[in-house]
Amino acid sequence: MQVSEVSESPKRAAVLAAAAEVFLEAGVEAASMDEIARRAKVSKATVYSHFESKHALLTSIVHERCKAMLPALSSPEFGELPLEEALFAVGRRFLDLMFSKLAMPLYRVVLAEVARQDSNKTPLQFV
Repeated sequence: MQVSEVSESPKRAAVLAAAAEVFLEAGVEAASMDEIARRAKVSKATVYSHFESKHALLTSIVHERCKAMLPALSSPEFGELPLEEALFAVGRRFLDLMFSKLAMPLYRVVLAEVARQDSNKTPLQFV
């Protein structure tokens, strides 16, 4: 969960970008907030002022990536097509996005983290 919801903050964006890199390289469990702060060129306190945990960071990364995909799935061109063609076009674009070079590595990180989750811990929630 985010402590700060200011999505326009350049520091927040830098932390998200750095965290995505570190998570893709090391996984969530092995990632350190110190390394994320170093790569984002911010203090560790700044990281924690925006995100309370690595799981909050991962959740925000997934949320931001999903938000970035939405415009491609809501193109006005779909309204001009016959229903069957529009559904096919939306499905094709969705698959292209899901199997993109940006989405697949993040998907692997999320799957690894979910598999690692212990039943005693709060599971990741992407709502």
